Amino acid sequence: MKTVFIPVDEVPREPLRILIETNMVKNEIMVTVYNSIFITTSPVQNIVIQSEMNRMLVEHFGGAWIVNEEYVQFTIPFV
Repeated sequence: MKTVFIPVDEVPREPLRILIETNMVKNEIMVTVYNSIFITTSPVQNIVIQSEMNRMLVEHFGGAWIVNEEYVQFTIPFV
């Protein structure tokens, strides 16, 4: 999961921004990461594989994994 927190290595460099929220209604933590390496326009194979591994890990524990052109977002339910 630590790969989510690596900034995109493209010009211009944008700072990595991390937003952590709790949803007490859904009993989950939501983490949104802006400028993550996963949102690069041309990811290399190891980044694609790491993203899939993260998705499977999060989904195994009942969460959701979303990657789009602006951010990476994942949820993890409270235990």
